[in-house]
Amino acid sequence: MVAAGPGRLVALAAAMVLGWRARRWRARPDLLVWAAAVTLGLRCFTESVMDPYYLWPALALGLVLVARRPAWAAVVGIGTAAAITVCGEARLGEWLWWGIENGGLVIVLAAAFPPRASRLRDEVPIPPTTTGLEPVHQELRALVGSTS
Repeated sequence: MVAAGPGRLVALAAAMVLGWRARRWRARPDLLVWAAAVTLGLRCFTESVMDPYYLWPALALGLVLVARRPAWAAVVGIGTAAAITVCGEARLGEWLWWGIENGGLVIVLAAAFPPRASRLRDEVPIPPTTTGLEPVHQELRALVGSTS
């Protein structure tokens, strides 16, 4: 029997600290997604029994962010995610396997880390209160097919 209580409590405490810190990032959705990826990745660092599929929620969010980064970060992130997916099924020693999987997760999350707001270029800011669609303020004079 393997007890997972203490490790999960550490992950829960770290997730709460990260969530408290992330409240400052409400205007930066990319940082919120990164914080969610890190929070999901905390399970992999503190879980007493690991399976390869535990990495995928954090990797999926990391890959979403990596796709918006420069080409070098995308290559590093996608390549590392592919490598740890393949290595996840390999029969290595447990500590070597754990180190490769979690080290790869750290690399993907580091490559996915969004730049500071002052370094953002060529991006159109989207206010969080709009959907991007402006309402059409045009009155229709008649319905199609009406006789009046």
